[in-house]
Formats: sequence, C-alpha cells, structure tokens
Amino acid sequence: MYLNSGATIVVAVLLQHATPALSLFQRAENGSIVPGSSPLHYASNSKDHLFIIEYLDMYPNPCELDAYCQIKAEGKFKTDLSNSTHLSFNITTHFDDGRIGGLSGEDDLRGWVDIVQNETEQYPPREGNATVTWAVLLLYGWLPEAHYVAHAKITDGNETVVDLRTEFDMKLKDDYLLNLNPSVDPPD
Repeated sequence: MYLNSGATIVVAVLLQHATPALSLFQRAENGSIVPGSSPLHYASNSKDHLFIIEYLDMYPNPCELDAYCQIKAEGKFKTDLSNSTHLSFNITTHFDDGRIGGLSGEDDLRGWVDIVQNETEQYPPREGNATVTWAVLLLYGWLPEAHYVAHAKITDGNETVVDLRTEFDMKLKDDYLLNLNPSVDPPD
C-alpha cells in the first residue's frame, strides 16, 4: 500500500482515539457511532452510503505517536464503484491559545486504502463483501497538541461511499516528554 504524507496526516487525525468512554452504539451529536472499536461516527445517514460498515477496528486504540496505526473495516459495497472514486477531507485544529488552523484536500481513493474481496486485492471495488484496510505512521512533530475536528467523505460521482467525522484532543504521552532532554537517548 502506498502512503503519502497527505494520507499520513489525514488518516492520523481521523483515527486518533477521541473519547474512550463513548459507548459503541451511543448516538453522537452529528450521527451514529461506527460499529467497532474506534472513535468515528457517521457524518451523514449511513443508510444512504454505498459502503455499509459492519465493524471498524483500530489498532492500537488509542493510536500512539511514532508508531503505525492500522484501521480495518469489514463491510459490504452496495454496488460496483468506478475508477474515479475520490476522497475529500477537512481538518480543523483548535489550539489552546485560541488560534485555529485548517487543512483540507481531495485525492483519488486509490493508494489510500487496500480493498480485498474474495481474498484478492480489488480496485475499484465491486458489489459485495469487502475488507478495507489502511495504515498510517503517526510522526511526532507533524501533529501538534490541540483539539481536532476531522471530516472525511469518499464519493463516487454524486453518490456517497462513506462519510465519517470525529473530534478529539491530541496530546503527547507523558513518558515521551521525559525523553525530550537532549542529554537522554531517545526511546527505541
């Protein structure tokens, strides 16, 4: 799977653990929680989506800085998708000092995810069951401490494939901060 720097930032922001106490089936303000072990919820009515997520797992949960985070979604495509399936995203960063930053973009879906159907990698995906996976390396220094609101939408023409949103605080782990002293060797 090809991972570009844009994918690293977007997926890292979308998949970082948000609220551990949130129940799997609790209604969120902007939509229902995606089934599985992740902080994601639907940004629009999932009944209208072309990919129905049966379960979405994130490992580790929560994701950790300077480590890979992998997402695996099991589900079903309602129809065949085209080669022009594309991803759009918007990430808003709210800093403690009141500053607000943003990052948005669009890209072809190919190269962002691996899609397996009938034990074979398949792109574009076809109608039927599928496993969709993607991984991201969360690099310290690319993701500042702040409050994030992230939204990603995958479309095929005018149809929504999936539309997800999350909100979370990104903080450094205390044990990592202890190793920022230049006289101390960094952790392995």
